[in-house]
Amino acid sequence: LRSAKFRPLFKLFLLIFTFSVFVLGYAGSQAADKVYLSYCMGDAHLCDEIAHGHELHLKEGQKAPTVLKFDNTMLAQAFTGFYFAFLLIILPLLSRFEKGRAVPASIHEAVLAKKKH
Repeated sequence: LRSAKFRPLFKLFLLIFTFSVFVLGYAGSQAADKVYLSYCMGDAHLCDEIAHGHELHLKEGQKAPTVLKFDNTMLAQAFTGFYFAFLLIILPLLSRFEKGRAVPASIHEAVLAKKKH
């Protein structure tokens, strides 16, 4: 029996896959350079200038701060990676290695047991 009802890992990965489809739809509707998270390593004043789009005024020998950004492109790449990993790697491995819960003697018993509760 290959029903998802008896395969808890498959249900979990299918839920994550469904979530990733919605995230990819959202990411596709946004600008590619939309920033979700950013972290600036360096002088706080210079970081504020960068955040507000001002031109940097560096003193002699002063380095520009490093800004780490998590933008829409990175989000889409991460979820696209999971999307294809699910289809090409996770599904084949789950079907081969997941044992799942015990299958009832007949589907009839499973349906009747559900109605009694």
